Amino acid sequence: MNKAEEELYYAMTQSDNSCFSAGLCRLILKADIVNRALLGMIYPDYVDAVEKYQMQLGYWEELCEKMEKKL
Repeated sequence: MNKAEEELYYAMTQSDNSCFSAGLCRLILKADIVNRALLGMIYPDYVDAVEKYQMQLGYWEELCEKMEKKL
């Protein structure tokens, strides 16, 4: 689990750990394909985490389990 995945978890559970990072995750969730690609050039780990959240079955559940163990 990387920092981007942790911040995605905080953003989605409304327990923001970092205001900027949580906002970035929310922005990526809302971005169209062009803007998401541009954001991916600067924040590839964050875009990757968001795309896994949106498209990979079981990703969110696995992330929640990892975070529960960490906390």
